[in-house]
Amino acid sequence: MKTRPTRLFVRALGVALLPALSAAHAQSVVFTEANEEANISTGYYPDMNGGYVNRNELTSGGVSVGDFNADGWMDMYLPRGGTGPDQLLINQGDGTFVDEAEQWGVDAWIFGMGSCVGDINKDGYQDLYVVSYGEAGGEPYAGACRLYLNMGPDSEGKFRFENIAPQAGVNYVLPIFIEGTGATFGDVDLDGNLDLVVTCWSLQNYGTRIYINQGDNTFVDISYDAIPDTGMMRCFTPKLIDLNGDLYPELLLTNDFHESRLYINNGPDEKGDLSFREVTDAAGITTDCNGMGATVADFNGDGLLDWYMTNIYTTTAECGNTLFMNTGIDETGMPVFEDRAQSAGVRDSGWGWGTTSGDFDNDGDYDLAMTNGYSQWPLVPTRMFLNDGNANFTDAAPTAGLTQLIKGHGMAHLDYDNDGDLDFVIAEATGPTRFFRNDTVNSNHWLRLNLITRHHPCLAPMGLGTRVTAYAGDSVQTQTLASPTTYLGQSETIMHLGFGDHAIVDRIDFEWADGRVTTLTDVATNQILDVEVFHPADLLRDGTLDIFDVFTMLELYNAQDPGADFTGDGSVDIDDITRFVSEMAARCD
Repeated sequence: MKTRPTRLFVRALGVALLPALSAAHAQSVVFTEANEEANISTGYYPDMNGGYVNRNELTSGGVSVGDFNADGWMDMYLPRGGTGPDQLLINQGDGTFVDEAEQWGVDAWIFGMGSCVGDINKDGYQDLYVVSYGEAGGEPYAGACRLYLNMGPDSEGKFRFENIAPQAGVNYVLPIFIEGTGATFGDVDLDGNLDLVVTCWSLQNYGTRIYINQGDNTFVDISYDAIPDTGMMRCFTPKLIDLNGDLYPELLLTNDFHESRLYINNGPDEKGDLSFREVTDAAGITTDCNGMGATVADFNGDGLLDWYMTNIYTTTAECGNTLFMNTGIDETGMPVFEDRAQSAGVRDSGWGWGTTSGDFDNDGDYDLAMTNGYSQWPLVPTRMFLNDGNANFTDAAPTAGLTQLIKGHGMAHLDYDNDGDLDFVIAEATGPTRFFRNDTVNSNHWLRLNLITRHHPCLAPMGLGTRVTAYAGDSVQTQTLASPTTYLGQSETIMHLGFGDHAIVDRIDFEWADGRVTTLTDVATNQILDVEVFHPADLLRDGTLDIFDVFTMLELYNAQDPGADFTGDGSVDIDDITRFVSEMAARCD
């Protein structure tokens, strides 16, 4: 692990430093369905007359969350399934949303499936990828996916998206067949740019696509060379996250009808070519039957990431949700899992679809929420499984205001009102969008970390790939910020941590995706904290490494300024010049 310092800039946002409430710790959580108050009147009613292929209208319906105008308030993208214009709900910061899809240029009537959010060109504005089968009123066709590039504000402060998928090389999922379900962004090759993975619910081989970002708004498809033949898989939810500690993100795929798949990222070979190896069976991923949604978190606080997937619960076929607990990394770098869903109390959620994890009660551990429902299956309420800290869960839904019987598909969490607790939204299949505001009253403390890495040439934007370990008293929690993909959508990309009684976090370690580690100490809770990182040799903090940084280093050195202490030994000498030159030369190595 590299321990050389990365230059860090920290600031609290204006909406931060919110007080904790004075009530005693709540034993549960409370949610209020707040569609009317939040001005959300849309619904999802997909085209049932041939707009979709493979009967995917029956599985469609997602939602993606992002701060598209970079104002610090989370927005939502809601597809409409070809029976109405897609919606872009922009958060007004007053508890309401306004649909600005037309102004932004995303009010398309399309046969949409999954979507994901990421900043592909590191300009500070989040872009949007949408899997699509074509426009309403026409026949479905291959090559209809959209990559909406966020153009930022114009001279009047108005934002818009521009679809660049064809020229970017990501409008097709398969060259001929009309395919595509879920999608996710992540830095597969650790070059600082966000790459793209798209899955298929398909009988075609090589249905999963990996597109590598070239840094110029174009992508190259490496699927055939990088991953083993995926065979005939029906995949919904892809995840890109490092499971074995080598910084390179693994590829996790939920697989309908069969066991899901786990691929270890081998990193680049001597020629610089990337590859993955499948370890599904060897890693213990052997007990799921119909993988739908997925979420990854450290549920028992052992520092290892676990993998939860929704399934169809049946007692006769012994199928249900799976909670693959990470038991450790073997000598080959492979994580080994054990399914503990039954003993943990999270196996049954009916016909499961979307799921997400987060600390919904801010007590210091990750809870699980999931939605479910199918027209030919008994409906059960949304699940809200609260964690006791040891990965034992209790369903709090009956007392949390979550008793509605709905056919939920997509599910995503966000703190839409910046009050320090997590809300969530459900895209109901053939029904209204359901928005649930977290109205829990307790005195638990929280912290939200907004990682700003776009000025660092070696790090992916939005802090993706960063491993954060927080110490508060006897409590230690570790999480990795990865693209928070859900079923056909995405939750907010920000790190939300709960701390229970602890008003001060003693220490927070940030292991960035280049292996460097920086530390904050004595951090106050109940605030939203911007943590901006720069390359250590970027002394001007302008996102580039050039001659002006050299001039600045010489000035600092001649003045014996502590800013020139690159070795961290408390003195400024020739060793610091040597280290600075090494950093400039190595850049992202």
